[in-house]
Amino acid sequence: MTDFVEARAALVAVLKPTGTLLGTRLKQLLSDQLSKQTGRRFDQRVWGFTRFIDFLRANGDLVEVEDKVGPGDRKVSLRANAEERVTLVPPELAAKLTPFSHPKIRNDVWQAFANPDPNRKRFFNRESGQVVHFDTSMATAIDRVISDRVERQLTEFIEIPPIPADEQQNWFREFLAAAGNAIPEPNRFSALLDSEYTSALNADFTSLLGQHSESWRRFRAEHVIRRAERWCDEVEVPFSSILLPPTHTSPHRDEDRYTLADRKRRFHILIDSLSEDELDAILLPARVVLGLLSRHPKS
Repeated sequence: MTDFVEARAALVAVLKPTGTLLGTRLKQLLSDQLSKQTGRRFDQRVWGFTRFIDFLRANGDLVEVEDKVGPGDRKVSLRANAEERVTLVPPELAAKLTPFSHPKIRNDVWQAFANPDPNRKRFFNRESGQVVHFDTSMATAIDRVISDRVERQLTEFIEIPPIPADEQQNWFREFLAAAGNAIPEPNRFSALLDSEYTSALNADFTSLLGQHSESWRRFRAEHVIRRAERWCDEVEVPFSSILLPPTHTSPHRDEDRYTLADRKRRFHILIDSLSEDELDAILLPARVVLGLLSRHPKS
């Protein structure tokens, strides 16, 4: 609800100087105003409104939508005492609002786009939807096995190119510029802006934002999701195939923060997917084998 009230406040602020604007111009100014206030661009769809005109009509207690004055455009006027009603969202409207939510991308796919490690290659399997990855240094037997498997099945695996580190770091600057004076002491971010981008650096930036951290997460998510959507279109993969089930609510996490249970689950999935020849090619250090045997003795 806080997001919706912020949008209502921005709507009133944009219309207040002139009292009336054409719908097309109003939407542009509203997006700019909301970006300055919160770091987010305006998108009426996050509250369940298909069109901008639907959003305006829903806020009829603040604005009056007049007849069309051109192809697809209308005059929108500010009602008297609108400023006093910004926070008083009509109950019937509040009950219809869709909570703010981005599509939730699977964590393995999210990491493929968001982790810019130049030494790690990640591939998506068209048939199973599984994401596999390996270090190009081939430091381990599993890296070599997965690399060989991808090489043999090039028609099934599609590479997921990571978003470049410099591009992701530039999002820091874009967010700070959009937020303007809403974020005090912008100089405290200088060291982060000059450092090499990593997932850990993003975590530091998010922490430093304090109360604005949630706005940053949404800002970043919008960029990653748009990139994922474009990739799906380019390689002809259904966007739905990289999303979490509708009931799944886990947030995206940096790869180095997976729990032990997560790591075990991912390892079991990998082992189950390997052929007998691939399993034979994997060599485990003797100390690992002895450790496993000591914990699971024969009955």
